[in-house]
Amino acid sequence: MAATERARLPWLVALRVAGVIAVAPLIGRAEAARRLHGNVTFYGDSDRVQVWSPSLTGSVAVDRATFSAQSGVDIISAASVDLVSAASVPLTKGASPRGFDEVRKEANATVDLRIRDGQGLRASYGVSLEPDFRSHSVGLGGSVDLLDRHATLAAGARFATSWIGRARDALFARDRQTWGGDLTWTHLLSRVALGDVAYSLGVVNGFQANPYRWVRLYDGDADAPSTSLAERVPDLRLRHAGTVRLRARLSPAIFGLADYRLYADSWGVLAHTLTLRASRSFWGETLTLGAEVRGYHQGAATFYQRRYRTFPLAPEWRTADKELGRMWTALGGLHADFAPPWRPFDALRFGFGADVLHMRYIDFAPLASRTALILTCDLSWEI
Repeated sequence: MAATERARLPWLVALRVAGVIAVAPLIGRAEAARRLHGNVTFYGDSDRVQVWSPSLTGSVAVDRATFSAQSGVDIISAASVDLVSAASVPLTKGASPRGFDEVRKEANATVDLRIRDGQGLRASYGVSLEPDFRSHSVGLGGSVDLLDRHATLAAGARFATSWIGRARDALFARDRQTWGGDLTWTHLLSRVALGDVAYSLGVVNGFQANPYRWVRLYDGDADAPSTSLAERVPDLRLRHAGTVRLRARLSPAIFGLADYRLYADSWGVLAHTLTLRASRSFWGETLTLGAEVRGYHQGAATFYQRRYRTFPLAPEWRTADKELGRMWTALGGLHADFAPPWRPFDALRFGFGADVLHMRYIDFAPLASRTALILTCDLSWEI
């Protein structure tokens, strides 16, 4: 991160907070409900990647409409084995990356409108900015209650357009478009249980390779690569995902969730995700403790190879992205949420969490695995 960006960051965050605080009294005169939420997440792993992610979210509910806005940054410092293994310049030039520092900024706005009891619409806009990447997205969705409010059908559509550049290369410019849609059926199974069935479709068209990643080609069984070429993957990717979820109140103070997700795409990646979560409240909702475990298993893309032994021929599709190979992950975490019962602090809510994530890359020789610690801290104010 440049020194000027580091210096400006506190001022940017302060201005966003000041803007929300300045608007809050005006909202109060209109007798509107308002909520302000701040969050800081830290990610650090054994592969020398660190990310700080502060964000600020504000929402205002007026009559049948709720307006929300969110702004955040990712402050990234990376010097991983992955960067060295997929050198950012051709191998024949004899150079390798030393890592990078970067700031990614994002913001989005959402409007939720309750047309009548049991019917609602949502519209959203988002923007994401990086030194070599820009993206704008829009979304539109709605929901309706059915079967005497025993079920809810929700649907949504989204579109995003992105520009991809490359540092110190003014001539490099690519684009990408993403379309998507979601359909969710939620059913009241009993007085204490809800079930969800969801389907998601995504269509990505355009440049999807990493502009800094190069793929090494080997001659037969040689241990040393003969050359390297820029990563190249198909322009079109169709994504399908199906989810089955069960949410239940196991006792007056204990809640549980079980979630299974199946993912498949046109590149040949097939993945399974299983999530189990439980929480218990104490003293009403003054204190809530939660635990979560999640497992993920993925097969490789059809064109992924541990080593491309094709020299002097170049395969049409080639990648050094470890996350397109076979892999699995395991996550476990604990979370706490505290709402002070004493005035004037009873409008505040504090949250803390810690997760440990282990990632195993079965087909990626430079990096077999890595372990990450994820810490979160958040504060909410609601009136």
